[in-house]
Order: sequence, then structure tokens, then C-alpha cells
Amino acid sequence: MQEFTDLTYTISPQHKDSTEARIKIDASSLEKMLTKITTCSIFTSHTQTLSLGW
Repeated sequence: MQEFTDLTYTISPQHKDSTEARIKIDASSLEKMLTKITTCSIFTSHTQTLSLGW
């Protein structure tokens, strides 16, 4: 096709993130992030009402 159209195709920088290794790293990072989000609470359990100082 390149010879027929006299065009040369190259790999653009955006496609470098599509490699199998990159996909595995992204999946691993996503899994770690989801685990952290679902297992850690940003809220602490308090039995008393807290004052904001107003």
C-alpha cells in the first residue's frame, strides 16, 4: 500500500502507549488504585460531634 500511494507510514507517539507491556503496567496500576480506593476510608469514625470552630 505504501508503494502504491507513494506514502510512508510511521508510528505516531500516541501509539507507543498501546504496547502489550504498557497495557499490562496500566492494568496493574489501575488494580492497585482501585484496591486503595475501596479499602481505605478518608473518613474516621468519631462518636462525638466535632466543632468546626464557628
